[in-house]
Amino acid sequence: MIINFPWPGDRYDAAHARQMVEELQRGFTRVLSTETSAPYLLLTSPDQSVWKVTISDLGALAAVKLPKGRPIA
Repeated sequence: MIINFPWPGDRYDAAHARQMVEELQRGFTRVLSTETSAPYLLLTSPDQSVWKVTISDLGALAAVKLPKGRPIA
């Protein structure tokens, strides 16, 4: 899934923040549901690094930057 956000500009803008949240909701609604789950998410940062995001039983999120060209464990 690729989500493209509009350019934020130089100052905080509530309308822009709201638009970003709506884009995330639309993107995740297409791929996630309350009836299915996955043990982790892979997210790509602006510099094209890939991050593996997991959640603990207590709800704590953890992100680990994956080395390029290495299989996901």
